[in-house]
Amino acid sequence: MEFEYSEQPMLSKTLKIQSSSSYEDCKRSEISFRGTLEEVEEEEAMPRTESEEVRLSWLRSQVIGAAAEFDSPFGKRRLTYADHTASGRSLLYIENFILNNVLPFYGNTHTCDSYVGNRTSKMVHEAAKYIKNA
Repeated sequence: MEFEYSEQPMLSKTLKIQSSSSYEDCKRSEISFRGTLEEVEEEEAMPRTESEEVRLSWLRSQVIGAAAEFDSPFGKRRLTYADHTASGRSLLYIENFILNNVLPFYGNTHTCDSYVGNRTSKMVHEAAKYIKNA
């Protein structure tokens, strides 16, 4: 990308700016989605046990709004969510990961010129690869 500017009407200079917008440039950084994910997994991970009931209990405890109630014509009712095909319920450990590790550094994924753009681009690509391999 080139920008021309003139200090005087007769004097013209060219300023060359290197833009690193490809993901290949982002891969050079040491930021790692997997490294961040592994740190979080150690802190907030599902209990490492063979007991299916313990793991399911932990997962149920992570559903945001699981105990929500609302006022109906018949009094207070507990919310029953049944549209899991369109969208599932948010899970606390996933939302905490996003809040603490993604949003503070969230930036434009079309560039690697800034720290936030670089970090976001790399995390998006690594997350997509992680999901494809799951």
